[in-house]
Amino acid sequence: MGNWGWLIIGFLFFGGLGSGAYLASFAAEKGLFGKENNLERAGYFISGPCLAVGLFLFSMNLGVSITGMLTMIGNPTSVMTWGVYLLFIFMVLAFLSAYHKRENKKVPAIISGAGALLAVITALYTGGQLSVLFAQPFWNTILVPGLFVVSALMMGLASSSLLARIIEKPVQHEGVVVNRVNIILLFVELVLLLALLLISFSGAKGPVAADSARIVVAGRLASYFWILLIAVGLVFPLLNNFYPKKKRAEKSGRILGLLSEMATLIGGATLRAIIVLSALPIWTI
Repeated sequence: MGNWGWLIIGFLFFGGLGSGAYLASFAAEKGLFGKENNLERAGYFISGPCLAVGLFLFSMNLGVSITGMLTMIGNPTSVMTWGVYLLFIFMVLAFLSAYHKRENKKVPAIISGAGALLAVITALYTGGQLSVLFAQPFWNTILVPGLFVVSALMMGLASSSLLARIIEKPVQHEGVVVNRVNIILLFVELVLLLALLLISFSGAKGPVAADSARIVVAGRLASYFWILLIAVGLVFPLLNNFYPKKKRAEKSGRILGLLSEMATLIGGATLRAIIVLSALPIWTI
C-alpha cells in the first residue's frame, strides 16, 4: 500500500476524525449525551470534508488519481478496494446528513443509522490496515485498531465541541454525560497504549516489536510521545474534564475547554504518527 509515511498518517487522522465526528453528532441526535450539549449538527458538518481529504490522501498514497481509484472497483477482493468503497459511501452519507442539518431537519434514520455503522467500520478499518501486517510486529495486534477507534471517538467529540463553540448559539458547555464519556475514553486509551507498549517490551511480539517500543518511549520519537501525546493529548484533557462544572461557563473555563479540545486533536494526530513511524519490519533483525 504505497509507503507508510505522512500520506498514510494523514489518511488515518482524517479518516478517524471524520468517523468520530459523525458518531458524536449521531449520539447527540439520539439523546445519548442528554440535553446538556449542542453537538447535534457540528459532527455531521465536520465528517464529510474530513472523509474527502482522507480519500484524497488515500489515493495519493496509492499513487493514483481519484479517477484511477474508481477503476479499482473491478477488483472486489482487494482490501484497498474495500477501503475505496467504504470511504466513498460513508462520505456521501456524511454529506447527506450535513445537508439535512443545514436545513434544520432531522437526519432520516436510514441515513444516520447507515452512516453510524460505516463510521464504526471506518474507524476499525484505519487501524485494521496496520494490525493485519505480520511483517510489522509492533502493529500486528488487536490493540492497534482498538486504540484508533477510541482515539477517533475522542477526536470526534473534541472537534464537534470545537465547531459548536462557533456555529451554535447560545454556546453551551459539553454537559455532564459528554464529560464522563471523555474521561472514560481517555482512561481507556491510556490503558490500551500502556498494554501495547508492555506487550512489545515483554518480547511476546518478538525483538523487533520491542525495538519499536523503545523508539517510542526512549528513542527518536520519545519527545513527541511524552510531550505531544501523553502530556498534551491525554493528561491535559483528562485534568480539564475534572474542572469544576460551575466554572466551565466562565471565561477561564471556556478557554481551558477550547485548549483541551485542540490538545485532543494534537494527541490523536501524534498517536497515529508515532504508531506508523515507530514500526520496524521484521527483516530488520
